[in-house]
Amino acid sequence: MRRYIIPLCLCLIAAACKDELRSPSDDLPETVLLLDGWLSSADSLHTIKVAASSLSNGIIEARDVKVSIYVNGVLKDESDSVTVQNYCTSEFILKAFFGPGDLVEVRADSPMGRARAVSEILPAPTVSNLTYEGNLRMSYYDYSEKREGDFDLFRFDLHDVPGRGNNYHIGIFRTSRHVLVSSESDNPYVYHKPVGFTIDYPLERFAAYNMLEPAMQQDWGKTEYSNSDFVLFDDRFFDGETYKVSVLSLPYSSLRYSYGEGEVWSSTEKAVVRVEAVSEDAFRYYSGVEYSIGGNAGLSAFNEPPIPPYNVEGGIGFVCFVSAVELGVEMPEVLYGWGIE
Repeated sequence: MRRYIIPLCLCLIAAACKDELRSPSDDLPETVLLLDGWLSSADSLHTIKVAASSLSNGIIEARDVKVSIYVNGVLKDESDSVTVQNYCTSEFILKAFFGPGDLVEVRADSPMGRARAVSEILPAPTVSNLTYEGNLRMSYYDYSEKREGDFDLFRFDLHDVPGRGNNYHIGIFRTSRHVLVSSESDNPYVYHKPVGFTIDYPLERFAAYNMLEPAMQQDWGKTEYSNSDFVLFDDRFFDGETYKVSVLSLPYSSLRYSYGEGEVWSSTEKAVVRVEAVSEDAFRYYSGVEYSIGGNAGLSAFNEPPIPPYNVEGGIGFVCFVSAVELGVEMPEVLYGWGIE
């Protein structure tokens, strides 16, 4: 069987091992395309990463690539415009809407060959009762580095469908609005914004952390395993039940808008928790990647890294297709500015 060096655009599964991993089939040519991506039904824009893997030259750039996306056999978007070039990896952004039950396909074509990944979108998770539970001071690990921070705690109900094997992923997004509520400076040389002046910041992704959620802890026998933002989990603890999920998020590191003399501002934030239904193959793939690179406890010389599943036909790699549902919660108002500590 032919063997390929397989880089994953998210991370290198074989980072700790020099051996080449087996190819998913025997009849692949000398050079094949590598596809990587996470496509969620909650998004309208999707990023596909493309590189090439060669038996003789290792990882190389895939040139003159066109990437397209189909939903139920209908072309929704295509692009040969690279938005980001990172070493040998090119990123393409495609626009498409899809939902549970749709058949979604990603194709990549180049003079080096063509590759495709296709999946039927799973039913969306059922969630309810998202609440903000306050602020906690906690120690945590960012891989091998130990840190300490103030976290916002969120909880919600996840209604699991009976039949063990359901898999989930958590994402957290935040936005904020800043409103000038008073301006009392008498300095004629200072520009005074009118009371009610408003600044809105767009929704942006924040890391989610797992320290309070046992369902997100992986028992891999690595006693020093410590990556705290791995939030992919299965229903082994709550098959067919309604389960209260706890997830943490670091708040904005500082108030987003600086104030002027005499100004008092009101800041209100909204947090959005995204829950995604993930396939069994995707769960195995990303868990294998995380096991191979996670924490500050490296694999023993006697251990072999896991070989992940692939879903790219005509090439190698993994493109994840997920269905999602989102819940939002308003955060408490915060006043800041002149004379407020």
